[in-house]
Amino acid sequence: FPSHDTNAVTIQVPGSPMAQFSQPHACAGTPMPISNQSVIPPGTNVSSYRWEYWNGQSSNLVGPLLNFSDTGMYPIALKVFLANGCSDSIQSNIHVFRKVNAHFVLPFDSLCQFAPLPLNDASTYLNSSPGQAVWRMGSAQADTGFALQLNPGEAGLLPLRLSVKSAEGCVDSLQKQVWVNATPQADIGLSQQLGFPPLSISVWDASDKSYPAEYRDWE
Repeated sequence: FPSHDTNAVTIQVPGSPMAQFSQPHACAGTPMPISNQSVIPPGTNVSSYRWEYWNGQSSNLVGPLLNFSDTGMYPIALKVFLANGCSDSIQSNIHVFRKVNAHFVLPFDSLCQFAPLPLNDASTYLNSSPGQAVWRMGSAQADTGFALQLNPGEAGLLPLRLSVKSAEGCVDSLQKQVWVNATPQADIGLSQQLGFPPLSISVWDASDKSYPAEYRDWE
């Protein structure tokens, strides 16, 4: 009868990485962090990362900060090397949109406290769609809208800030100064005199003198 023999050999298969990175919508002219989301098996160590960019340059950063000068599709590749010799790579495109330019025009340089201030978003979205416009004046709560009316409750030289975002996530802001005149507080001082007519009563202007009045009219 033929004889039989067996021999068991244990083969250790090292864990392999899975290269991944975030693919956000970037904006031209705005630094964009790229998040390294690679999956590293437990018990293994990363030897190095290697990023290869559209312009022929490369880096060994964990997560780079990139700046795209113009719109378009930019190919980026990531390679992950483990100390056990295993590696993985991935390549994808980053879609870069045009930056939004915030802009608005003040209808007048100054106004009275609590008076209406109409505002319109005149930002340039350049091949993009408007997403959001947020207005903030002084310390008041922010208001949202592309066309709205503010009624400032504070007086003095107030900052007016417009922050805009395109539908693709590109942002920009613009701030201007607006002078708000305090609303005068009219008041009359009256001497407290009692008697029979003819009665002489002293009357004077007891209005708030914090801000000089241009004129006073008695009726």
